[in-house]
Amino acid sequence: MLARSRRLRSPPGLWYSASMQNRPRVRTSLPLLLAASALLAAGGAITAAAYQPASLLCRLEDADLDEVSGLAASSRSDAYFFTHNDSGDEPYLYAVDRRGRTLATLRLEGASAVDWEDIARRPGAPGEAALYVGDIGDNGASREEIAVYRLPEPAVDAGRVGQKQEATGVIRYRLRYGDGPHDAETLMVQPKSGALFILTKSLSGSSLYTPSGPLRADGVTTLRKVAEVDPLALPPPPGSKATPLGGLLVTGGDISPDGKRLVICTYGPAYEWKIPNGDVAAALGTKPAVLLLPRAGQREAIAYSRDGRSLLTSSEGKHAPVHELRP
Repeated sequence: MLARSRRLRSPPGLWYSASMQNRPRVRTSLPLLLAASALLAAGGAITAAAYQPASLLCRLEDADLDEVSGLAASSRSDAYFFTHNDSGDEPYLYAVDRRGRTLATLRLEGASAVDWEDIARRPGAPGEAALYVGDIGDNGASREEIAVYRLPEPAVDAGRVGQKQEATGVIRYRLRYGDGPHDAETLMVQPKSGALFILTKSLSGSSLYTPSGPLRADGVTTLRKVAEVDPLALPPPPGSKATPLGGLLVTGGDISPDGKRLVICTYGPAYEWKIPNGDVAAALGTKPAVLLLPRAGQREAIAYSRDGRSLLTSSEGKHAPVHELRP
């Protein structure tokens, strides 16, 4: 059995810095933020027309999956998806079936896990599809470098539970923001071009970054900012007068396998954009659709299904629910 150690982590206070210098800085605890979010969103919000209301797909059976922070569909099979924990775990991916059972625990060869926050996939035929794991969390905005791991999507036997595997072919890409450290929980990959995107997490606004040049396994690549998301400009859920506070913090995201849509989740609703001509940065300058998500604690993950028609979303906590939004 794979050895596994964990360390306890308490969520830090969340800060909002107003753009005007004469405004005070207000510290808000996560429980208070979530409570306010629920109150503001309770006015009868509905999902976008493209999806039915979310339904419970399963609950994660594996007690080791207690801080789910990313989801990615498999390119090989509709029978399972990949997930991972937040900080405190070893460099493991988990292949989980639609009943919530862990089919395989996969240790990434040569990888480490400082603060894994998201996982993305680049679709492809068996042997060509790839997974990207984002070691991009930085609550204190103090990491000089972050990392993204790329690996061929492992083959998993969907008929067996409890497999232990070593994921090989792992490449580590070291990254640095050109304008200093940022906290981030969202990693996305453009399916056709393979372009990598990181969306930062902040109450004062999120920024989209992409590598300034080709990713290198033998050096550090600088990330440049290509777009911004003004959280106060995001449309509120129908029935609400304002965007819930929890809707200002981006905690996960994905790009559809055809490259035509982009979704992000927050502690409140989710937002989905159409991507014009494959231009992810341009998409964030347009108005998104609002998707109402079930209340599920500290939501940290969202992903398109294998065919891109549905969405999966989950949150932290033992035996966390996985919800599905279907067309």
